[in-house]
Amino acid sequence: MPRSIEEILKQTKVRDLELQSDHRIDPSTPLRDVHRAFDEQRHGAAMICDGDRVVGIFTQRDVLYR
Repeated sequence: MPRSIEEILKQTKVRDLELQSDHRIDPSTPLRDVHRAFDEQRHGAAMICDGDRVVGIFTQRDVLYR
């Protein structure tokens, strides 16, 4: 029997997700490069990763409001 979305959200940890490399950025990446990647790859968010450790998330909204 398939699990419900609610069950999946409750049980899945961020560390268990397989993030695509184009959705990961290093904290030292210049904002212009991140913004360009958002446009080119047609996504609006990226995980900020220090090595294999997720330290934050950056979104297009962050760009627009700062």
